[in-house]
Amino acid sequence: MLMLKRLKDFDVILDMDWLSKYYASIDYRYKVVTFREPRQEEFTYRACKSSCFAATVSAMRARKLVNSGCVAYLATVVEADRVVPALEELLVVREFPDVFPTELPGMPLDRKIEFVIDLIPGTAPISKAPYRMAPAELKEFRAQLQDLLDKEFIRRVCHRGEPRYYLCGRRTDRFDSAWTIAS
Repeated sequence: MLMLKRLKDFDVILDMDWLSKYYASIDYRYKVVTFREPRQEEFTYRACKSSCFAATVSAMRARKLVNSGCVAYLATVVEADRVVPALEELLVVREFPDVFPTELPGMPLDRKIEFVIDLIPGTAPISKAPYRMAPAELKEFRAQLQDLLDKEFIRRVCHRGEPRYYLCGRRTDRFDSAWTIAS
């Protein structure tokens, strides 16, 4: 097991089982780790001198440097020959195709479920300002809701005695409120 821990510098803690699995020996004086696996070529890792990490900066420091006009380069290291398998190629998906349908079948049948939340005596509702969406976000949200309504994953709820139209207030300043009728 290889674990990276945040210590004084960038130190790595190697588990004894991991070291013995790869026939590793450590020379602390010269800061060298040697791997001598059977039937394989010997591999030696030499640690950097302390100046190796002199140019390393934190993410916050890097952001401040970029904001102040410094030139920055972003590099992504990707395993070139790694192929990401398609969902249908995964063993679990192939073994249980009925669990992973392409389209969800719909809402499950109505069942009686007893659900209770026990409150601690003296608790009160949390007072929080309402969340307001940007118009584009609201449009996307309504489209998603309509899609869920069409697929019957959700349904409209109309309580008896509740009016079809209600007033919604929007505060424009401290002393004035604008009221609109919404359905």
